[in-house]
Amino acid sequence: MFDRITPDELRLAIDGARLSCWTWDFKADVIRWSSHLGDIYNVEAAQFPTNIAELSAILPPSIGANLQEQILASADQLSGRFELDHPITRHGGTDGWVRNSGHVEFDDEHRPVKLCAIANDITAEKQTSSSLQKLQTLFHRFSEVTSDYIYEVDMTKRPLVPDVVVGSYERVVGYTAVELAEKGGWTGIINPEDLKAGQEVWNNLEAGVPTVHEYRILNAQGELRWIRDHCFPVLESGKLIKLIGGVKDISETKALQDQLVQAQKHQAMAHLVGAVAHDFNNLLFVISATTEVISPQRDDLEDLKADVLTSCNRAADLTRSLLAFARKELPEQRTIRLSEAISATKSMLQRAVGEQIKIHMEYSDTTNDKVVIDPGQLQLLLLNFATNARTAMSGQGEMAISVSAVDPETIDIPEMKSGETVLLAVKDSGCGIAKDKINRVFDTFFTTKSAEEGSGIGLATCSQIIARAGGTIRVKSEVGHGTTFLVYLPTVQTAVCAEPSRSAKYLVGGTERILVVEDDANVRRLSIQMLLGYGYDVCGVDSVRAARQAVAASDYDLVVVDAHLPDGDGCTLINELKRTNPGLSALLVSAYIDSTIRDRARADGHNILPKPFSASALARSVRTTLNAVK
Repeated sequence: MFDRITPDELRLAIDGARLSCWTWDFKADVIRWSSHLGDIYNVEAAQFPTNIAELSAILPPSIGANLQEQILASADQLSGRFELDHPITRHGGTDGWVRNSGHVEFDDEHRPVKLCAIANDITAEKQTSSSLQKLQTLFHRFSEVTSDYIYEVDMTKRPLVPDVVVGSYERVVGYTAVELAEKGGWTGIINPEDLKAGQEVWNNLEAGVPTVHEYRILNAQGELRWIRDHCFPVLESGKLIKLIGGVKDISETKALQDQLVQAQKHQAMAHLVGAVAHDFNNLLFVISATTEVISPQRDDLEDLKADVLTSCNRAADLTRSLLAFARKELPEQRTIRLSEAISATKSMLQRAVGEQIKIHMEYSDTTNDKVVIDPGQLQLLLLNFATNARTAMSGQGEMAISVSAVDPETIDIPEMKSGETVLLAVKDSGCGIAKDKINRVFDTFFTTKSAEEGSGIGLATCSQIIARAGGTIRVKSEVGHGTTFLVYLPTVQTAVCAEPSRSAKYLVGGTERILVVEDDANVRRLSIQMLLGYGYDVCGVDSVRAARQAVAASDYDLVVVDAHLPDGDGCTLINELKRTNPGLSALLVSAYIDSTIRDRARADGHNILPKPFSASALARSVRTTLNAVK
């Protein structure tokens, strides 16, 4: 018990703890101290303060100016207990901290009578606390620089609502924790396509593998925002119980990357202008020359007609390739066969590198080369390799493109070891790349070309395209012995979309009444002639206004409408005509089907036929559209 401790024992304990006891008689204003006061306040015994004024004098002004008031303010009015931390300044100008804690005795009128306290040097404690505070502040600042917020989430609970450690996800997504839970948790605001594609990420996390994942979320304002999520899994007995990570809004970065891709497209298109003009002039020559020499008396009439059709088809294919290549929209990732897509670009690549460079392509039908990538961006990737090869070979040499299966265990690329991989290799016989530059070839704006030849964004763009497809790129080169770019892409088992069936039943015409709405007189006349040849009853007009009048004056089974008319657009016209004529079928045709037209037509349920089209293609589309309502 405490009452069994002798005064000597208590003195020894206080001495060992290097504490100083002191009392203050408020009425007599007398202060008495134990011997350790000098150790704490750094004063000589002869200078020990004997009253409140002398004590205040040895303290900094911030505490000494109103010491009594601060002591009484810190005291509990019922128990009289008090604790007061205050700074001190020792000889030599060093700073320290003292904690005074004890008891204030009050009289019946609640006036202070006596104070008994212990003084304790807490300088080391304060310094540690200050250091921790500085480290915490620095941690917060670093976190804000590297991430918008740092989180941890309990994976055993649903819905998944992150517990934010630093920062705030409200500024990223616009939701509070409660609102996020009401939306179904974090997974409830992830873009469905990205959530489905992120299954491999979940598999890695459940296996305890830290991952970096980029995906889109729908924020409270209805905007899609790009997020980069660094996830560190915590497992217990092999089960994922917690995620710790950092989230960064990278929407602006993604926008800049898209601008970079578009800028590279413009640069690549500049290289293609001459080659495309060359191709088109050749095609136009065949068409124009044939129309001059053709006559019913010629024996080779069918051959001449075939030449014209072949030239038209080649021109149409080239136009479609250029429009697909130059379009500005979000990547449309879909499953394609790499070998087929590369083979289809050979003509374009040959035009890009010139006739003095031979292009060899090698692939096997037995190789699984089905990958998920945007076809237009694949064209851009190959075109960048081709234009770089042309420069490296000074317009003469050989370029080899091959597609082959790869055993993931044989390549030293950790990120490509989780599944089947296909290798796209592009090799040139050019001048090669120096060792001191090869590690920088994928850096944005780094180039070994002159200012007139390139901007240094081509290979950086290639790297981004490959990363979006889940792959990676490597380069091997030696000065004087050419360069090889190695593109590793994950393969899939998903079936490639087949071409639409061209069953004979779609070639059968009909007797329905059709209105062709086309402002180009030649196209309108030929479209009418094509449909008349299949037995249809056909009329034609050249504007939105004329179409309204024609449909109001007569009954039609179907309207064939151009997407771009001088006094309106085709989608709007079709919707207007179908409101007043619910049984009317409609087919939209266009020489340029961009994402806006495509999305509107799909939303409204309209079939689309791209120009130029053959008579049989027009007949199939018309028959398909008419059959859809029967």
